[in-house]
Amino acid sequence: MVKDPFGDRAKREHCIEIWNAFSTFKIPRLSTALILPGSSIYEWDLVLRKGYQSTQAYCVEINPAIKANFTRRVVKAKLPSPPNFFRMPLSAAAEALVHRGVRLDVVNLDFCQTCEVAKRDRYAMLDEIQRFLLQPILSPTALVAIGWMVAREHGRDNLEAEGLTFGVVEGHD
Repeated sequence: MVKDPFGDRAKREHCIEIWNAFSTFKIPRLSTALILPGSSIYEWDLVLRKGYQSTQAYCVEINPAIKANFTRRVVKAKLPSPPNFFRMPLSAAAEALVHRGVRLDVVNLDFCQTCEVAKRDRYAMLDEIQRFLLQPILSPTALVAIGWMVAREHGRDNLEAEGLTFGVVEGHD
């Protein structure tokens, strides 16, 4: 059996569904996109195959080893340009993009970990998502997909009870 390059078939199919939906509502060649690619090149290749321009697509990966693995796997001609590949937290990348005048049209935040990584019993990932979403980084009609590993969180009942509004108000600019 050949190992799936994107982890597992269900994850790959879900990624395809997300980018099909994005491409239904946005014109890829005219849109800006942001992903958290991890070490797999699958989503980056999918973004390019869908018609998003590499000059208008951004990658964020805080871990230098994972970024290096990603870079080794991508064909040199398809690599994100260095200014478009951020090795920093998501919210810091958003701040850097805001300073450049970038507004994102499509964003897939697939974290591949539980929402409380790094802070025991605190939802560190959710805090980071909130900091990202509160930046003026999204276009008024932006589409955002968010994913993480579930059913492993401590205090999961609290997470469900709190709801996931991230403090973002409809129409926030």
